[in-house]
Amino acid sequence: MKKITKEDAAKLATKIGSSSAVRTAVIYLQVGEVLVIERSDWTQKKGPGQMVQRVTERTKQKYTVKTLADDSGWVVERVE
Repeated sequence: MKKITKEDAAKLATKIGSSSAVRTAVIYLQVGEVLVIERSDWTQKKGPGQMVQRVTERTKQKYTVKTLADDSGWVVERVE
């Protein structure tokens, strides 16, 4: 354990409720940033498209989700 300043604490990405690490990473993306989600990171049967759609509805942030050509994961980009 260690003490940190309020400025350092503001820079940390914290989970909202019981959200997954992937969902937290998507929520904290800045406009223009891109996140690659590997299959090993994703535990659900279907891809992250529905989760990203729900994040879009709740936060009013806009994203694009694409599947990698070799089917090894997905690319999520925040566009707005």
